[in-house]
Amino acid sequence: MVEVLLKNKQKLYISSFYHPPSRCSAQLELFEESLCDIAGRCKNNPNHIINIGGDFNARDINWDSMCAVSGSSQKDVNDMLLRILGDFNLTQTESQLATLASLTCSLQATQASTHVIPGDSHHEVVISDNYIMPVCTKKKSRKIFLYSKANWDDIKTATTRFAIDSVFNTTLESKRSDLKSHTDRVTECFVPSKMTSKRHNVPWMNRSLRCLCRKKNRFYKKGRRSGSPSSWTRYKESKTAVTKSLREARNNYIGSIINTAFRDNDTKLFWRFIKSQVTV
Repeated sequence: MVEVLLKNKQKLYISSFYHPPSRCSAQLELFEESLCDIAGRCKNNPNHIINIGGDFNARDINWDSMCAVSGSSQKDVNDMLLRILGDFNLTQTESQLATLASLTCSLQATQASTHVIPGDSHHEVVISDNYIMPVCTKKKSRKIFLYSKANWDDIKTATTRFAIDSVFNTTLESKRSDLKSHTDRVTECFVPSKMTSKRHNVPWMNRSLRCLCRKKNRFYKKGRRSGSPSSWTRYKESKTAVTKSLREARNNYIGSIINTAFRDNDTKLFWRFIKSQVTV
């Protein structure tokens, strides 16, 4: 399981689980132990969220009535699974997956929608949209070197002299230390640098969205100055429009990188976006 810290000290647990198609309940017992562990961690925070995906091989469960089909060869295992889900307030969010033996469980209050797309073999991919907000920390400004603008001629000249002088060093450790000192020295002298911005720039922000944000800020300042109801009404309408546009732009961007990953089998942009959302 992966623990994600959300706003308001809320926690999200994301898990993947596999239960083989057998009558053995050993895996479900371990599954229940894991859920008990989470419950113990969150006993003082009842608003935690659990989202579980995987293959439970629970073909003989009627998810509409939440009961095992009579005459099933795995009725005991299915009954045990249903009991565990009930004990921890977990529900099946996509009943169409019953024939594929796949299951997605979560607290329904946080889910916007759940749907499936074609996957590998006889399984499909479950896509779940949730109303959650992660905790984001501001980036610390750091120094980066612009190697594309480096003075490579001076670097080569300085390194040639260093290579000749380093021959007289006798130990491997002294050679390593001198090489590191030389690399740091020529980088500082011949490679331009800059400090990164502390601002959190999002990739879906464009010129039109920035114009909308500036327009909203102008309405806000005008409302503060005048205090008239009409000014505040224009500000609230502008704020609603900006929020909607930003949300649509973000969803479109995330959707595009997910579609690109599936279509072109290129997950570089996807993982770059995930890395940008990681808090340190």
